[in-house]
Amino acid sequence: MACLSEEEFDGFKDHDLSLSSFEDYDAKSFNCSKSSSMTDLYCIQDKYIVTSEVIGQGAFAKVVLGFCKATNERVAIKKIDKRITQEKNLLERVQSEAAIHLQVSSHKNVVKFKDLFEDDYFLYFVLELCEYGDLRSYLTKQNQGKNCRCSENEIRQFLQPVVEVLYLLHENDIVHRDLSLSNVLVTKDLKCKLSDFGLAIKLDKNKENGGGNRAFCGTPNYIAPELIRDKVYRKESDIWSLGVMFYTVLAGKEPFDGQDRNQTFKNILSMDVKSYLPENTSKEAHDLLNRTICLDYKKRLSPKEILNHAFFWKTDIRSEFSSDSGRETLSSACKPYRPSIYTDSVVSQPTQIDSTERTKPEKISTIRLKPIKSHNKDTIIEIRKDSYVTLHVQRRSGRGYDVFQVSPDGEQINVFTTKTPLGEDDNQCPPSSKSYTYDSLPVKYWQRYAYATKFVRIVRSGTPKVTVYTEKAKCKLMESLDDYEAIFHDGTKISGNLSKDQIRIIESDGKQYNELPARTKDKWKYVCDLLKECHFIESSFRKRKSEILDYFPVRVGANVFVTKNSDGVSSACF
Repeated sequence: MACLSEEEFDGFKDHDLSLSSFEDYDAKSFNCSKSSSMTDLYCIQDKYIVTSEVIGQGAFAKVVLGFCKATNERVAIKKIDKRITQEKNLLERVQSEAAIHLQVSSHKNVVKFKDLFEDDYFLYFVLELCEYGDLRSYLTKQNQGKNCRCSENEIRQFLQPVVEVLYLLHENDIVHRDLSLSNVLVTKDLKCKLSDFGLAIKLDKNKENGGGNRAFCGTPNYIAPELIRDKVYRKESDIWSLGVMFYTVLAGKEPFDGQDRNQTFKNILSMDVKSYLPENTSKEAHDLLNRTICLDYKKRLSPKEILNHAFFWKTDIRSEFSSDSGRETLSSACKPYRPSIYTDSVVSQPTQIDSTERTKPEKISTIRLKPIKSHNKDTIIEIRKDSYVTLHVQRRSGRGYDVFQVSPDGEQINVFTTKTPLGEDDNQCPPSSKSYTYDSLPVKYWQRYAYATKFVRIVRSGTPKVTVYTEKAKCKLMESLDDYEAIFHDGTKISGNLSKDQIRIIESDGKQYNELPARTKDKWKYVCDLLKECHFIESSFRKRKSEILDYFPVRVGANVFVTKNSDGVSSACF
């Protein structure tokens, strides 16, 4: 998204929230039977029904359940007490909240700001309803009240959207100033969205301290040390809070939590950790924490660097399929993350990061993958007939190519130069080539190995490992064990990614959806059952190891195809 200009930002901030500019509502004009949970119903601007069911509470505002009269859509309505805002001179803060929230509301990972109204007593922000509430409460409930811990794969799913929004905010010189698990909300389809911009501000680049804002605010457990010491809030202060969020969901409890606020601040300043990470915490997670929760704010990563950190492209695919993992998702496996702020091109140059600060990439395996090639102006990457992964990068002089070649098992690496790209039958490395094993590969080549790894992952996500045919549909589970595709005999196609909860539906008439229409509910349930069978089959064959046979790819059932009679009626044939 493009950066916001000063004029655009100020235009929203100048919106008049202090004067009554709307027609008076008439509560009596709306007739509704009251219930014990939704008493004192009234209507604002003849558009939204406001109930008394509180779903959130703050110092001078509360969030209640509401409904859109036209669509019956449920919404969250933030009621801000005008009397308190005037007494405490908070009107400018409310104006800033509305301005910033409206600016970023179009981002998919931000709670949508739908409308705003006022009457004599309240300001009303009409917001998107996130049915599962805040992330901390949701995780605690899933863990039967014990803690808010979750797996690293789930952390990628839950907190990666927050980093994306933070990237947008910081690119526009906006700091959130109150990042915490309580301000990340969970929708009914388990999407996480950032909320509550009540403390967010736009930094002044002309001020000292790098545009830092001198104000003491935020949630005590998540406050950065420079805010406690100097009362200066910077972009990097948000990164500290983000690091504490990561730590909290890994350990199940905030790292610096004390008996009271003062003790918590002492723990933060002395880095006295009161909760501990699980023994199986990955080295990538440790590295990310060390580079976000550090006393020197200059050493903290930026949102862009966090999105490109090894933690987000590390994969941990589970072999067993589970539909009742406790998170209400189909699988807790997580595909490597490709940040949306970068190009979608498969062969674009990797973002340049100091290779000495990167974690060694996972080992490549091209078993069962068919030859495929992708290229752009300066780069060619391919899986060859011999299953080697070959990366050609044109030299800066424009004369020749640097070749990086990896064996099918990822163990052997050859590095050499050539005047022209290798042909299909060029299998011999020149005598001048340098050879390494995976364990001895120099750090300076890790980035290219990681680039090849990402390419292989993409190919695996589209290569069937298990295919099941039934009288209704054909279902493919890909080599990634995460991506899938089901084609019904009436022409309906359902595909997606399990861990990211992504789904794409193409109906027989060509209409496409990224959400599940009610009429396809039965088909989706059928696809879920087929995926369970696919994972069971994959697990069974994988455990039945053979030195003679590679059982995959596996096909189970009769191959069915569809024909149409003279009346145009479809029928399945075997």
